Amino acid sequence: MKRVAAVLASVAALLLFGLPPAAEAQKKMDKVTLRLNWYAYGEHAPFAYGLKKGFYEAEGIDLQILEGSGSGPVVQAIGAATDRFGYADAYAMAGLLAKGVPVKMIATFVQTSPLSIIYFADKPIKGPKDLEGKKVSFTAGDSIHQAFQALLKVNNVDKSKVQEVYFDPRGKMTAVMAGQVDAMGGYYTTQAGQIEAQTKKKAAYFRYVDFGVNALSQGLLVNAKYLGEKDLNCRMVRASSKAWTEAARSPEEAAKILVEMFPKAGAVELNLAQWKDTVQLMYTANTRGKAAGWMAKEDWDTLLSLQKTYGNIETKAPADYYTNEFFDCK
Repeated sequence: MKRVAAVLASVAALLLFGLPPAAEAQKKMDKVTLRLNWYAYGEHAPFAYGLKKGFYEAEGIDLQILEGSGSGPVVQAIGAATDRFGYADAYAMAGLLAKGVPVKMIATFVQTSPLSIIYFADKPIKGPKDLEGKKVSFTAGDSIHQAFQALLKVNNVDKSKVQEVYFDPRGKMTAVMAGQVDAMGGYYTTQAGQIEAQTKKKAAYFRYVDFGVNALSQGLLVNAKYLGEKDLNCRMVRASSKAWTEAARSPEEAAKILVEMFPKAGAVELNLAQWKDTVQLMYTANTRGKAAGWMAKEDWDTLLSLQKTYGNIETKAPADYYTNEFFDCK
């Protein structure tokens, strides 16, 4: 009888005082999608790590990570509210926002540009000027291609002497490996290692940042109509910032978790190298010491100046493109 009385007392307490914290959190779980900029690879390890470690669950988020097919399509999808959150390139996002796509960046995790021109090491290429007379593969309109126009102008390269050949995102790398083109626009953190792994030939690259073109890169964005949903946005940014910070401290485990979650990502060793390279790009001089993903106005000023000066894009005020408001949540 004493045991029955104790159970009845517990039930009465629940009715009187509400559910315990764990049950309350479970009741409030929000199902959301995160659309990646590309097929899963090392750079995405923090999201997989955070999901596996329960960082999103702890914030009441039932997260589904979905692969994508380039930053441009992801920005368009977020603009159409197809997915709740997107992970895409800030340069591509800014260009589409200027054309009326209703999006905003709420955290940028890759803040030093990984944009590069990638080629086999035996090619006579060391910098932008060496691309004159060469064929270079791109996916038309993506962030790599957009910023390439600035790279040519900054380095006084004769654009008419560079043959741009367009493929889908996978095709541009295949074209390099098959010898159809001399080089490709890509991320040195990703495709250089993939080319070497698939061909067993030494790849090389030069970075845009080393030739005068640096811009914020990958981050979280939302449709502008969701900016008022501060509670969910705060929880998503908080969980993601923690995921990036902790994955940087445990790169081997993060890479392993990514491959377990996305087996097609390839070998753990390749994804580990990609993630370690990405860790070096997480901050700028303006954001070091801040939470992972927090953005500085000075860095947005640089990006928008590049677009306006070299991309002939009419830009808006930096505040129209990004907000840090979801880092300061009570």
